[in-house]
Amino acid sequence: MIDIDNPHPEHTIRLAEWDKCKDCYIGEGAIKEKTTKYLPKLERHDDTTEGKARYADYLSRATFFGVVSTVVTGRVGQVMRIPLQTEFAPLLQEWSATLMRDKSSLTELTKRVLTEVITTGRVGLFLDRPETGGDPYVVLYKAQDITNWETVDDRLVRVVLKENTIALRERGEDKMVQVIEPRYRELRINPENGLYEVAIHVLKNGKYVEAEILEPRNSGQGIDYIPFQFINADSTSPDTSKPPLLDLANLNLAHYRNSADYEQLLHRVGVAATFYSAGITEDESNEPNNLSVGPDVRWVSSNPNAKFGILEFSGSSATAMETAMLEKMQMMATIGGQLVQRHRKQVETAETARLRSASENSQLDTMVNTVEIGLLQLLTMSAKWLNVSEGITLLMNRDYLDDRWSPEELKAVNEAEMLGIISKETGFQMRKKMEVYSEGWSFEEESALLSNQGV
Repeated sequence: MIDIDNPHPEHTIRLAEWDKCKDCYIGEGAIKEKTTKYLPKLERHDDTTEGKARYADYLSRATFFGVVSTVVTGRVGQVMRIPLQTEFAPLLQEWSATLMRDKSSLTELTKRVLTEVITTGRVGLFLDRPETGGDPYVVLYKAQDITNWETVDDRLVRVVLKENTIALRERGEDKMVQVIEPRYRELRINPENGLYEVAIHVLKNGKYVEAEILEPRNSGQGIDYIPFQFINADSTSPDTSKPPLLDLANLNLAHYRNSADYEQLLHRVGVAATFYSAGITEDESNEPNNLSVGPDVRWVSSNPNAKFGILEFSGSSATAMETAMLEKMQMMATIGGQLVQRHRKQVETAETARLRSASENSQLDTMVNTVEIGLLQLLTMSAKWLNVSEGITLLMNRDYLDDRWSPEELKAVNEAEMLGIISKETGFQMRKKMEVYSEGWSFEEESALLSNQGV
């Protein structure tokens, strides 16, 4: 029997990639907390007190530019700028307003799923209900917490989820403290009866043991499938794939390391001035004034031929570092699309614009399609648990650009309609594309409103 804390081979391979992308999304705090994982020590950063202090300064001066978080936030905003289009039975519609365990809505769930899928390329949604009964709810599990899974003939028969619980433990006399205790939730199909069951594994004497077995039911009947939905960047299968922003995260970290070296160089040449002397006596070399630098300091010597000077930095290393950092920024802008830096508007043909837009949005389209399919499958499963049999419609936005048309373009459409070059309905559809009207507003509603104004 496999130990419950033994991960799936794919999980072992992908974990470092998921953590890297997630740390880059969280930002500088998470990156610097990992210290040498993302910023290796230099030769002078040994294990001595002085060496540790040097590395601490080296780490503190480095700057992490939050490119990954900018891209993720921007992409989610592009998709969610237009509300979800849904068509549910009234009962399912009401349930979707608070479908998560924390009572978050379907819209909020979609935002969280998109964030995880764009960041790490993987998320899992677990459908569960209170042991005492009541409406089901959805729990989101991040890629790192879906530690194992198993399929037989393409049927999901086992999923292992890592969870953290807060427990009270004694510490000293009459003192209780809150501690985080990991546990594992195993979703599995019982091979004897073919029904779904849940096993809870807790840590006891340094080893995980099966502490509880639950047998969820729907309308009093056993369930013959695992109510867990995988959503990846390119599929809804249990199999993993490369995180979509891994290349961007690697560049982001390379830029961070360049920043550490660049800031170290600026500190050395701008603050720690080094001076030299020649032709002075030993007593003069120990003179306090001769050991200082500054605007009010005078170096003195009885020898008229003595020489003093300051060692100044000269060379092209700083310029080379600046160039390397700029090149990485440009590469990150290319990978992340227009969200890292704004491109200047330039004249381009319609075909060029179409190809550029298609190239930028193709990967996002794939992720949106996958998220939409995954959410539909989850909602279909939820409808069964709620005994709802009507059809379910869920459509996510694919119009990612919020490029408002100019007043001149709107005027041209209105004039073409007035001159009879285009029909009123065609004019309405063009203005709707310009986002003149509110979401869901129809030609009939607009025509009726205009007729009433003429009364």
